[in-house]
Amino acid sequence: MLVAIRDVEDALTDLYSRWADAARSQNQAVQLATREYVRLAEQQYRQARELPDRHRRRCTLLNNELSAAQILNQRLVSTVLLIESPLAAGGTPRRERHAVALIEPAISPVAP
Repeated sequence: MLVAIRDVEDALTDLYSRWADAARSQNQAVQLATREYVRLAEQQYRQARELPDRHRRRCTLLNNELSAAQILNQRLVSTVLLIESPLAAGGTPRRERHAVALIEPAISPVAP
């Protein structure tokens, strides 16, 4: 009878220790996976939060480039008007020549 009780006790201890080890290992795996999931979710959230800032910076850059192109356009038109000016050729100014309008860009500034 004592042998049977000891065998049952050994079997229960063995069963408990095996399941406890398996449960412990599984819990560690779950915790690691959860931490990794949370880390990735936070990373994606930070990247998504940065998108509007990147968009605003890109719009600012494009607007600055557009302004620079418009200024260059105005300088070139002014240079052409100066070269075509009758005063530069020693003549008298004609009003028709001053009616040349600046070339307006077909692109409007980018809204942020």
